Amino acid sequence: MMDDAFKLFKEMVFEKGILPNVITYTSVIHGLCNLGRWDEASKLLEEMEDEKTSPDVPTFS
Repeated sequence: MMDDAFKLFKEMVFEKGILPNVITYTSVIHGLCNLGRWDEASKLLEEMEDEKTSPDVPTFS
């Protein structure tokens, strides 16, 4: 159900204006990595850093 979660994440950010925190980013990145969607996970990590949300140890794990 990662596609649904990613869609909800994008809706939250772009339509509702809700800014994700490090836990939200890490959860989505983790799901993408588990599915082998490395490019999307990498882009999301870059987006996270662009938004001034600092990755933590679980993010990099």
